Amino acid sequence: MYNFEYTIGSKIHNWTVMSDVFRNKWNKKSIICKCTCGTIQNHELSKISFTKWCRKCYIKSKEKSKEKISEYRRFWGTKKKYNVDKEVFLKMWEHQKGKCAICENDMIMTQATKGQSLDTVSIDHNHKTKRTRGLLCNRCNKGIGSLRENVEILEKAIKYLNKHEKISFNPVN
Repeated sequence: MYNFEYTIGSKIHNWTVMSDVFRNKWNKKSIICKCTCGTIQNHELSKISFTKWCRKCYIKSKEKSKEKISEYRRFWGTKKKYNVDKEVFLKMWEHQKGKCAICENDMIMTQATKGQSLDTVSIDHNHKTKRTRGLLCNRCNKGIGSLRENVEILEKAIKYLNKHEKISFNPVN
């Protein structure tokens, strides 16, 4: 019925067999095994092929896979939207030394997809040509977007700021 040889010391997935086959209290054929992490557990022979890890090892593997999945999702979005994969993004990050291309403030890597802080890195791109320009902090990226990426509007904004740097309608006391 069972295809495996269950001898003491043989390996099954992450388990090492520690006893001969015996019948447990429910009269099922069982063996005692030790996981690679040191956990000792009683296994029914009919279920051992499905039990690859102990609970502790299973939880660790799930945590690792969650990290991989979130990183994959983060870079899948940049690949789909901007055609920038992880390697290209990291080269751009290294080239800019983790600083915004406009204000030169330090940026932080993206942690989640919603509710980003203003210091979080953004991939700047031209909305007409879809070409990537560089990495900006969220604040600078939103500023360019709010001014519709229009050079004339940006120049008018610069003139406005320069004009009102010295002149103010409500002077501070």
